[in-house]
Amino acid sequence: MEYPFYSPHFNYRLIVPSDSKEFVSIYTNEILMQHISSPISVPEAVSLFNRFLLLNNANHQRHYLFAIEDKVTLNLLGFCGVNAKDNGGSPRIKVGEIGVIMKEEAVGKGAGTEALNALVSYCFKKLGYEKLIGPPSPKNIASIKMLEKVGFKKETVLKSHLTIKGEQLDTPLYIIYNTD
Repeated sequence: MEYPFYSPHFNYRLIVPSDSKEFVSIYTNEILMQHISSPISVPEAVSLFNRFLLLNNANHQRHYLFAIEDKVTLNLLGFCGVNAKDNGGSPRIKVGEIGVIMKEEAVGKGAGTEALNALVSYCFKKLGYEKLIGPPSPKNIASIKMLEKVGFKKETVLKSHLTIKGEQLDTPLYIIYNTD
């Protein structure tokens, strides 16, 4: 198995078809999805996973979805990724939106922060991103704390940016810049 990057406790690799079951279990879980979107159905989750597989293998790769594996057990604990974003028409600055989602058994144990830190480093050092953004739900205090621990700063608020269970939410936008 090829691992493009590592952290002290985890290996990170591009998703493979056999990750579908774990992906579906996360994206259909109401508790895990409560601050991201409304939970999606199994067919919708399978379709989304297949779309990510195609995007990971596209010629002009603008999206990467990685599986997060425990280094000792090789169990899949979650997913993290980056999606290239339009920077207001300026091609000079490469901007990506990042995200991390963990299985229930990994939540609240620092795994998400470790994964986010590793992903940020990989995005800056290997993928050439100059700015990364994270727009967490304003109700997801754990994600906001995680972003801040890694060095993201709140820059603005996106009005009515996120809709969860029919509720439109103003979303804080956290940003970190590559300072190397």
